[in-house]
Formats: sequence, C-alpha cells, structure tokens
Amino acid sequence: MIGYVGSTGLATGPHLHYEVEEGGVALDPMMFQVEPDDPVAEPLRRKFDRVRASLTRSLASLPVSDRPSAVSLSATTLRPE
Repeated sequence: MIGYVGSTGLATGPHLHYEVEEGGVALDPMMFQVEPDDPVAEPLRRKFDRVRASLTRSLASLPVSDRPSAVSLSATTLRPE
C-alpha cells in the first residue's frame, strides 16, 4: 500500500495520505535520505513506457468518489503485452 486518496477528516479536498511505519509506529518520512535510482536502461525503456501508460489509463478510469478507496496492483496486472 502506498497511500489512500480521499478527503476525510479536516481535508479540504482529495489528497494522498503518505505514511512510513515500522513495527506499527509512524516515522517521519522526511528523515530518510534516498538516492535517486539510475534511469531505466534503454533496452527496457519501451516495456517500461507501455506498463506506465497502461497503469496511467487504469488509474484515470477509476470512478470519482467522495469516499476513500484502495487500489491493489499485482505483478501480473503490470506485465506488458
């Protein structure tokens, strides 16, 4: 789970809730320093772009709702044609 999108509580509109937990304890995500990964290698770039486009279409087709919802993706969902 990366996060939930919704407008619950005191939120003024839909937003993504992002949280890092360890052992059930919330941690400050700003305390992590992460180095950027290398770009996707050229031989895999076309496959990556197809999977990204497919995922973007899937997310864009989700119904608009006032209630939070969860989306689950699996490796088989993301396999390129």
